[in-house]
Amino acid sequence: NGIEPNEFNNYLQEQDIILIDLREPNELEKIGKIKNSTRISFPEINNFLNKNKTKLQNKKILFYCAIGQRSTLAVQISKSYQYSNCLHLIGGLKNWKHAGLGLVK
Repeated sequence: NGIEPNEFNNYLQEQDIILIDLREPNELEKIGKIKNSTRISFPEINNFLNKNKTKLQNKKILFYCAIGQRSTLAVQISKSYQYSNCLHLIGGLKNWKHAGLGLVK
């Protein structure tokens, strides 16, 4: 369920997506983020998925982190909550920046 940066970027144009940044605040401050993303620390992902079942029910959930490790795990965790429409950014923001795609502060 991992996708490359350009394909990930294409999904950002869709209406029914939730874009989740799994990095910690200090990581976000150093580099910036993908526009319109919501930061949720990886340790909080179980709680977020459990509390937002209705909100997330018909959405595509896109996860990203610094290098793709936390986002890969987040997709696996999401599946345990019966979310089937989850994707993650392969290589995280490192790969995103390498592809020349933009970030915001």
